[in-house]
Amino acid sequence: MQTGLSKKKGLTDRISLQKFYPFLACLAECARNNPVKPDHRALRHEVTTGPDRNAPGIRLPNGVSANILILGKRIVHDPDDISRWWPTAPSPLVRELLYRRVQREGYLLPVVLSVCVALLREMYTTEPDGNGRRRVRLKQGKTPIADFGIAKGAIPGAKSQDKLAYFYSQGEKDFVRGQEPTDHYWFYFTNINGHKTILDVGLYSINFRSYSATSPYLDGISHTIPHDSAPSFFMDHTMLSRAPRVCETAAEFSVLRNSDLQTAVSSANVDWEKLYRFMDQVAGKDCTEVERALVKYASIDCCQSMGRLLESRAYETWPEAPHLYVDGSSPDEVSVNTDDEETREHKAKWIKKYNRGKITLDEFIEGTKGMFDTRTNTI
Repeated sequence: MQTGLSKKKGLTDRISLQKFYPFLACLAECARNNPVKPDHRALRHEVTTGPDRNAPGIRLPNGVSANILILGKRIVHDPDDISRWWPTAPSPLVRELLYRRVQREGYLLPVVLSVCVALLREMYTTEPDGNGRRRVRLKQGKTPIADFGIAKGAIPGAKSQDKLAYFYSQGEKDFVRGQEPTDHYWFYFTNINGHKTILDVGLYSINFRSYSATSPYLDGISHTIPHDSAPSFFMDHTMLSRAPRVCETAAEFSVLRNSDLQTAVSSANVDWEKLYRFMDQVAGKDCTEVERALVKYASIDCCQSMGRLLESRAYETWPEAPHLYVDGSSPDEVSVNTDDEETREHKAKWIKKYNRGKITLDEFIEGTKGMFDTRTNTI
C-alpha cells in the first residue's frame, strides 16, 4: 500500500507534497482569517449593484478594466449573517460566493510567507533524537525537495471580468481596485532534479474557485476555518509542462536557502526585523505595519499548528489523492445568467458609453440600476 512516506534508515519521513499541500492551504486560510487582518472595507458597506461576469469589464479611472461592485450605506459587518450585506442578491448561494471572494482578497504576500516560515522553522529544522522523534522532509514523487520559497508574477489567464473593483457611492465616491492578478504570489517547490511544483492559494479572489476540503487536515490547527474550505491550486512538473502559461513568474525568492531567514527563525526568539526585510524585498517596496503584524502573528500560529502536526504524525493517515472541489460546480450551485438578449445589449451599450467617456459614473449607475444584481446569477 502506498503511504506517501519514505523512510531513510528509519530516521526520516519524506512526505509527498501532493499529500501534504492541503494542510499548507489550511494554514494559509488560517493566516487569511487571523484577527490581525482587517475586515475588507467592502464588507462594511451594502452592495447596491453586484458584479456580472458576462458583461464587459468597466474601465476604471486609472485605465484598468474590472468587474465592479457599487456599494452604498455603511453597515455592521456580521460574518454570521451576511443577508444585509447584499440584500438584492439573486440567491443566498450567489451572495455567499461573492462574500467569500471579497473576504479572501488582499494580504497575499504575508499569508504565503507565514506558511513558509512554519515550513522552515518547524519542518526543516527537525532532527531525529533518542525519544522517537523523526526528521521530516517533503518530496515530489520519489525525489526530495531541495528548495522552496515564494514566486512573484502574474496570472495571464485572468480576464477583466474576473477582477473586482469597488465604487463607494456614498461620501467621497471613490474607486478602489481589488486584488490585481499582475501582482500575484504563490509557493514554489523545486526537487533535486530541478523539477518545479507550484501551490497557489490566492486565486479565489480572481474567480478561480478551486479549493481543498479542510477535513482531515485539521489536526494541530486550533483556529476554525470558515466555510470548511481552503483555496488551493496545485500543479506538479508534468502539469506545468503541459500548461506553461498558467502563471508567469517574474522572480523567485528562496526561503529554504536564504541564510538570513535561517538565522532569523533558528533561535527561540524569531528575528522579526530580518523577516520584514525579506518581505519588503519580495514586495519591491516597504510593507505596511498591518502586513508586518499579520506576517508576525500568522507565522506564530502557523508554526504552532505545524509543530503539533509533526509531533502527532497525523499526516500518516491522510489520503494520497486530496479531495478537490470548485465552489459553484454542483448542479444545485451552478450560477446561470438569465438575461434576455435585449437586457444583455442594453448592459453592453451603457458600459461602452461609460468606457468611452460619453457619460459620467452617476449617469451609468442611474442608467443600469437593477441590471447587475436582480436579473443575473453570475459573479
